[in-house]
Amino acid sequence: MPTETQVLAFDVYGTLLDTSAMSTEISRLHPEVSKAIADKLCIAWRRHQLEYTLRLNSMGIYEPFDTVTERALLHAIAEYGDQYLENDVDRLMDAYNELQPYAGETDTPRLDIDAVHRFYGVQSALEAISEIPNVKIVVFSNGTRKPQMISSALQAANLMEHVDEVFIVDAVRMYKPAKQVYEGLVDYINRDNDQLAGISASPDRIWLVSGNPFDVTGARNAGLNAIWVNRSFSQGWIDHAVDLKPSRVVHDIGGGREGAQGTALRQRGGKVGSAIRSALSDLTTNLRPSEWKENCVQ
Repeated sequence: MPTETQVLAFDVYGTLLDTSAMSTEISRLHPEVSKAIADKLCIAWRRHQLEYTLRLNSMGIYEPFDTVTERALLHAIAEYGDQYLENDVDRLMDAYNELQPYAGETDTPRLDIDAVHRFYGVQSALEAISEIPNVKIVVFSNGTRKPQMISSALQAANLMEHVDEVFIVDAVRMYKPAKQVYEGLVDYINRDNDQLAGISASPDRIWLVSGNPFDVTGARNAGLNAIWVNRSFSQGWIDHAVDLKPSRVVHDIGGGREGAQGTALRQRGGKVGSAIRSALSDLTTNLRPSEWKENCVQ
């Protein structure tokens, strides 16, 4: 493998696909449910989903992610007492398998830019990133391969055409952030694959891209680099579970889109995919591996 080749391993749920959008689906199915309750139910669904994967890891038990997701939904429904939603579990699960990607648009001003601006969404960003020389894109997810949970979601979001390979944790039968999952990713990338032929990537040449702090620390623990997608403009890195931090932090997968304040964005390098491109360039060109921890963005 040429020394400059790198692999970007994109997490799916909470990074490429917006799990909070299920709140809208709940409201669509049941208009009588208030937005506040729909939002809380959606948040509880995601919380229980992740909690279940961690508990299963601790117990040495593996259940497919679609099963975990459905059980987490039933837990959230019971928690909020909306038992009538149990009749819509199948429809909500179908909708979950067709989650939309983050549009990436915000009306919140960046602290370092005086302009209110928008960001490119995930689809445009992945398309642009896929054109960066010597970069391969791998989808890396807790999701399930059979039934076609991940492929259905990525096809519905029009993202598959920009992806070189897909690695699903069911190959390891554990969930993130277990170290074995990230080691499985490294092994898979270094195996003979149709789209990754000839690549031999050490862990530090593989970059996780994730919006989930537990995923970021899991990757760093396994020796991978990690770009944290922090879509919040009000908080930096506040995870204190372990003394591990992201290699780089971006606020969006894409990059700034020029608008009325185009000059300010041009000065920031506002083009699709620029956030990830900048993260890779900054750390691989300007810093030695020993300096990454000290120089990560907070």
